Amino acid sequence: LIHVCPDNDCTGQCAQISSLSVQPPSGRTGQKFDINLLFGVFNPAGTGEIDCEVIPPVGFPVGGGDLVPEFKPGNYTATFTLSTEPTEDTPFVPGVYKVDCAICEGECGSGHPHSRIFDEKTTTFTITN
Repeated sequence: LIHVCPDNDCTGQCAQISSLSVQPPSGRTGQKFDINLLFGVFNPAGTGEIDCEVIPPVGFPVGGGDLVPEFKPGNYTATFTLSTEPTEDTPFVPGVYKVDCAICEGECGSGHPHSRIFDEKTTTFTITN
């Protein structure tokens, strides 16, 4: 492995998501939705990410994340804006959409050293006709 990011493995309770919401909670196809995350960091940790995935009732999941060079103790917010303009892969049909977000040290879902999920939360929003 190439070491280019700080690896300060956190022990104990490192970070916790206190709130996950989508605004607006309901809207039409083509509208933008804000995924809002509030979280606290309790102990220092190395490089990680905040990752969110939207699972539609039809089509492929969409999502992404933000790299966090270093987690420092404190309270934080993150907002991801989702455009629901239909595409071939994601038609954004009416229905309930699941939103999964995680705060991770290293890469979320990775088996690599220095990777760990600190916390995960799930919420939903609805696309109407």
